[in-house]
Amino acid sequence: MNLGKMFLFFIFLGTLVSFGPFITDMYLVALPEMMSYFNADMHTIQFTLTFSMLGLACGQIFFGYVGDKYGRKYPLIIALTLFVLFTLLSIILDDVKIFIFDRFMQGFSGAGCIVLARSIIPDLFKKEILVKAISVTTVIYTINRIVSPIIGGYAFKISGWKGIFVCLLILGIILLMASFFMPETNTKKDENTVTLKSSFVNLCKNKIFIYYTAAFTFILTMQFAYIASCSFIFQKHYEVTPLFFSYVFAFNASIFGIGAFLPSKLKIDEKGMINVCSGLFLTCLLLTVIPLVNANVYVYEIILVFFRFLTGICFTLFMSKALEACRDNAGLGAAFLGTFYFLFGSIVTPLVGYGNMFYSSGSIMSFFSVLCLLIIVKLAYQAKNIEAKNKEVN
Repeated sequence: MNLGKMFLFFIFLGTLVSFGPFITDMYLVALPEMMSYFNADMHTIQFTLTFSMLGLACGQIFFGYVGDKYGRKYPLIIALTLFVLFTLLSIILDDVKIFIFDRFMQGFSGAGCIVLARSIIPDLFKKEILVKAISVTTVIYTINRIVSPIIGGYAFKISGWKGIFVCLLILGIILLMASFFMPETNTKKDENTVTLKSSFVNLCKNKIFIYYTAAFTFILTMQFAYIASCSFIFQKHYEVTPLFFSYVFAFNASIFGIGAFLPSKLKIDEKGMINVCSGLFLTCLLLTVIPLVNANVYVYEIILVFFRFLTGICFTLFMSKALEACRDNAGLGAAFLGTFYFLFGSIVTPLVGYGNMFYSSGSIMSFFSVLCLLIIVKLAYQAKNIEAKNKEVN
């Protein structure tokens, strides 16, 4: 594959991996207006976000296993076709209950795009190159995350919330057409006779994979708490305009991308990961006490910048280490990664809406940052013991 084709291939993969933020972030700016359109309260509208995350969680297990058994290309075409159909349906719906179900199916089909794209990466790249490949796709993912809320903001300004879903429909059609030119990367699919049950058992016995999957899940759960709360905090509490919020959200996404790219340039060992997770915990605590000191929007945004930077570092580190640990079941392993964080996200999203959003979102972030720190400390302790035993043997 020449350099030009490789560049286009990474853009394709990075965009597929971005289906999570495309489905969740792009329409955040429209949530307050959708309350009026559907004549629904805030909690009901947040369920449109919750059920899209449930779909993103459930779809990854299905498409992950199918990708391991039958290949990546044709399941991806099916997933994109379903996404296009349900996105078209979302534009013409006016019943909030049916719309919530449609959002679930959008998430379910979008999950196939995410998990199959992530499965392709370990199919093609090994060890140290895997970290760099994940960093590159994460940068593209971040660019898409920066662009998507801005596009969403302008689409919302021009044609309301339905304009956002028209943009998603166009994106789905373009990617569907491109998927027909994608090569099949799962060369072991014809040799794969392992059942879904045995694959699950193998992954569950892989302690390193489980630990890093849990840490990755907790990082993304914190991110979902941020996503579910930031629109209301910025627009309702600080009274910024929807378009200004879109720019702030995009800027914060760029900070996440900088953090996510850092592991490809710097070797971060176990001690470094502990320091990163400790800093993340302190940042989450600061987000919790913001309302106590009545801080203005600029102070709040500065703390969010540190939060996004540190979560970006953890995102690349934990994903690359988890995928490296499950190379023989890359599809199902990638599904595990996606399923659990979207599942946790679907649980956390409605919880953020109860009480003061500053306290609820900050408390959730602080709780999961502690869990993440404990896991990394345990992994560092295990690595130290293994290193000590190796020295004794030598």
